[in-house]
Amino acid sequence: GINWYMNECKNKNFVLSKVDVKRLREAYDNYNISIYYLNDEVKNLMNCENLSKEDAIEKIFKIIYL
Repeated sequence: GINWYMNECKNKNFVLSKVDVKRLREAYDNYNISIYYLNDEVKNLMNCENLSKEDAIEKIFKIIYL
């Protein structure tokens, strides 16, 4: 539930909110995709391309919807 999610966010240096995860899962059309995978994808874009979280998420959306 939400308590587990919030604990994981604190413990794993998560950048994604619950809403971000929901939006990304909808974009991937995969509701079982790991929150760890999604978080790592966004964090990698933020770090490697010096993007904000919002810009990293938007970049993922652009790639998915090409």
